Amino acid sequence: MESFTASAIIGIVSYFMLQLTDPYFSQETVIGVFGHGFVSGITGIVIGITFLCMVNNKEISVFVILAKKKLWKFRAINAGDSQL
Repeated sequence: MESFTASAIIGIVSYFMLQLTDPYFSQETVIGVFGHGFVSGITGIVIGITFLCMVNNKEISVFVILAKKKLWKFRAINAGDSQL
């Protein structure tokens, strides 16, 4: 149910961002169309991830833990662990 709600929130936020940012992007150029969609889509995704974090979604928690393990591979060395 949380994933369905997050999907609905992402869609709604993206749609309203498209409406809100419409005056700022030209629909006559390729860059304007892609920029308009990019800003709206990223905003929706960020809000969706924020919602999933707020409701302590299991899948997003596992994703965050795995991403931290992959991105931050170094570990701090305690003074007692060093073998000089």
